[in-house]
Amino acid sequence: MAEGLLRFYFDFQCPYSYLGWELLHAHLREKDFPVEMLAIGANPPANPALLGRSLWSEKRWQAIGEHGKAIGLTIRRPPAELTTNYPQQALPYYDGIGMREFVSAVFKGIFALGLDFSNTLTLQNHLQSEGVDTLPFTKAMADPAAARQAEDLTLLWGSHRIRTIPLLEAGSERLAGVFDKRSVDNFLTLSLG
Repeated sequence: MAEGLLRFYFDFQCPYSYLGWELLHAHLREKDFPVEMLAIGANPPANPALLGRSLWSEKRWQAIGEHGKAIGLTIRRPPAELTTNYPQQALPYYDGIGMREFVSAVFKGIFALGLDFSNTLTLQNHLQSEGVDTLPFTKAMADPAAARQAEDLTLLWGSHRIRTIPLLEAGSERLAGVFDKRSVDNFLTLSLG
């Protein structure tokens, strides 16, 4: 890993990834530093139904919603599990420009607005409504290699010793699980100075 590079491993369907991303995004607004975004999807990748988010109690979703509310986010139980990896396919096409806005818009669509992105038109319309450039998205959907690349990222679960998401990584230092402002502040201060 390049010196000073931060990696963020996450899943677009994970509300804790949404919380972690927005806390990290707040830091990026104050001080820009390189971040590699890796949408590795659900674990176990072969059977996301084992995650149990559909089995989480309403009380757990309310607690997650309260965590979100504390930092200005609306987080609700999505009406359906995402059955496609369209957001993961498009992510590399936003590298360098618009990635942060793209990631925030996708999370907002899933957890605040309850949108089902199982068809590309719904996702594209939502991105447009959020002011996100859709040209990279259109290019990604037309590229068969983008789908393979998104599927390949799920292999990082085994090869990178990842046990839980979200995960921030800087060099050999890691922060995983449920983030709060203080833990992200401390991690970034210690890891990046």
